Formats: sequence, C-alpha cells, structure tokens
Amino acid sequence: MQPIADNGQLLDANFVIESIEDGFDLIMESWGGPNSHGRSSRNPDYNRALELLLSRLGKIDGKIQFCVLDSRPVQVLPLFERQLKLPEHPYPITLSDVRDFRALRLEISSAQRTLGGNGGSRIRLRFTLSRSWSTSVLEDFLASANKEAYSTTDPWSEAPAADPELLETRVRIIRANMLGMSGGIFPPPPLGSAGGKQAIGAVQRFIRDPNIVAWVLEKANGTCEVCKEQAPFQRSNGDHFMEVHHVRTLAEGGPDTVDNTLAACPNCHRELHYGINREVLRTEVIAGIAKLVDHPKRILTTDQSESTT
Repeated sequence: MQPIADNGQLLDANFVIESIEDGFDLIMESWGGPNSHGRSSRNPDYNRALELLLSRLGKIDGKIQFCVLDSRPVQVLPLFERQLKLPEHPYPITLSDVRDFRALRLEISSAQRTLGGNGGSRIRLRFTLSRSWSTSVLEDFLASANKEAYSTTDPWSEAPAADPELLETRVRIIRANMLGMSGGIFPPPPLGSAGGKQAIGAVQRFIRDPNIVAWVLEKANGTCEVCKEQAPFQRSNGDHFMEVHHVRTLAEGGPDTVDNTLAACPNCHRELHYGINREVLRTEVIAGIAKLVDHPKRILTTDQSESTT
C-alpha cells in the first residue's frame, strides 16, 4: 500500500503490514535511486512515508519492539544479529512519546548503514498496539489521510465510519486535538447527518460520524447526562469511559446529530435501550436536556444503505 499524506498527496512509497502472534510487522523497502541502466527510482518518498507511518502509529499507542534489517541476503541470519541499534530511542519505543519523528527516522537510516544496508535494503519494524486491530482496518488507517489541521471554516473533517475500531480511532484523534485546535474555546457542534446509512458486509452496521461522538463526549466531560454521575472508570489512556446514545435510534431513522445524542454511563445506556421504563426515561431526558429534539421515527429505504464490498 501507499500512504496518503494529510494534505491529500499520495506518497510514492510502498509498505506492507503483516500480522504476527502478538502484534504486527511494518515492512518497507528503502529508497533506491536510478541507475546507469535506466532503472527508475524506487520508493522516492520513502523518508516522508516512514515518518508519516511512525506518527500515525503513535496516535494509536503503537510501541516498536525492535527494528531489523530485512533484505534478502540477511534474512537467513537470526533477528538479533540484524537488529538496528537505536541509542537515542531504546526499545521498546513508545511512539506516543516521540516528539520528533524525523529524528527517529534518521536514526533508523543511520543504523541501516551501520549494518551494511544500502539503497536496496528493506526494514522490518515489529510493533504492538494497546488493543486488538484487524490487519485490514490497521492498513486503512495508516494509509488514509488523517486531517488534523483545525480549519475555522470546517473543523469537523474526520470521515464517518461503520467499523467500531476505525470509529474509535477517529474519535480519539478529534478529542485529542479539539480544544488545542480551537484556542481553548469549546468549538460549536458539527453538523452531523440525517443518519440511516448502513454498511453491508459480513456484519451490518450503521455508519456513524466520529465528529459527533467526539463533541458529545468532550462536552459531557466524564459526567453521564442521564444520572448525572461520573463515569464508572477510566480507560487505560486516562479518558473517562462514557458511551454516546442516539435518543431516536439510527435503526428508527434518527439523525446522527448533536440534538439526537447524549453521553451516558454504561448502565444508563443499556436502560435507555432495554429497560422496562425506557420510553419514560427517553421522554425525561429529552425534557431535561436543552439541546435534545424529539425526532420522529422514519422508515429507512434501501437507497440509504452502502455496501462495504
């Protein structure tokens, strides 16, 4: 695959993700310039691509366990003999703590040359993540443009998603940057969508807007909007665990908008869905939360579905 930079440019550098028992391998072949026989350059955007991939792995708590030279002539050697020594970034490297990915990339390149790597060499970076990812979703995240630059005209630039892993990742990116990007002033709500779109594959899911989820969670600030209690626990990254509920569900044709969503603790969220008095509770929260609107039920038509295949 080739990654797309945050400005939308497709970088001319290929990478591969391989799943292993306890993590993943990122494999990249280094830049190779043109030769006297007329061979064109290979992976000319290698440096930019590697820095970009490292920074994106940092946003999802990636941790590099080791880097090795992986060119064909040295593949017969054990991993420890071809491991790249990075004194400025000792293993394991917690990428979320790295502030200069160019410096890390330069140290990797220098270590390659020390081990005899050249323009035709290939590297393998073994990394772990803090939670489970499918290989396909991980590749899509690493290859896709993640628009983090806050725009005063359209700050809500993350695309909707049906896959829960990808949605959670995009929500986390938005929340991490929201207040800093808007100068410390809480931004106005995103527009959202009419809702109802489904992604049809092995599992059918509704497509959700991560901008809406992020705004609602940040606005609630760890307090359930139903029972007014604090979140029952914190995630491993320190975030308060809270869920976003659609007051008129997406299955009932409710919109994916701020005026149809609230932040709820797990107990209140389940009661809103399954409780014996769920309709009474629904009426109470609509009356008690000023931003909410009692949206009517809508019948979803077949043209409101999208295929993921």
